[in-house]
Amino acid sequence: IAGDPTSYESSPGFGIMARGSNGDLEQFYLNSSGTWTHFDISAAVGGVTIAGDPTSYESSPGFGIMA
Repeated sequence: IAGDPTSYESSPGFGIMARGSNGDLEQFYLNSSGTWTHFDISAAVGGVTIAGDPTSYESSPGFGIMA
């Protein structure tokens, strides 16, 4: 992880978003089994990287991430 990660709350759990050392937007979240899961969002959308740190915000009825 590079830079400062950000946390978010999503019922019924929570997670962390961070910029990977390769510039990818990475998501880590607690799954329904109670174990941490990793998802590379940048890879899932064609390899788009981010330059800064992501930040989360509240948005009814959920949340959003800006990167």
